[in-house]
Amino acid sequence: MRGITEEMIGKLLRWYAKQPRAIRIDIHQKRFDIMNSWQEGKRAKGISASYSPEVEHDALITAIRSKQRMFNNRNLTSGDDLELATKTRIEAIKLNKKTKPAPIKNQLTGRLQALIVQLRGEGLSWEKISDYIALHHKKRISRGYLCRIYSELEQDDTKVA
Repeated sequence: MRGITEEMIGKLLRWYAKQPRAIRIDIHQKRFDIMNSWQEGKRAKGISASYSPEVEHDALITAIRSKQRMFNNRNLTSGDDLELATKTRIEAIKLNKKTKPAPIKNQLTGRLQALIVQLRGEGLSWEKISDYIALHHKKRISRGYLCRIYSELEQDDTKVA
């Protein structure tokens, strides 16, 4: 590829790997557009346009480089480009937002779910279920949290059905 070293390609690929899925998909869409325009150019000249791994690789690197330049404010020609770059950066930040793990909720919807449904079916209150779990499973979970999680699960089940 012209004007780009193997070291720069490595940096671009590392940058690409750190991007959220939506940005990577956007990069692949740009690569797809580059390949289509390349193929149309070849056809217009009457040349057979067959893809090769090298052409695919060069198109991907070009698409990654284009996206990275937009993130770094390079080659932005107008205020519209800067506005688009700002919107894309904000979306990337939102997509990278990590969700806090909920280990108790995972246990309640996993291994303890059948037990809780059984106890609830036998007519136990949320408070008694909470006491049962604390006594026999050594997990202290409030009755309000139990109720909230299972009302969410019931709502999800009714949406699916």
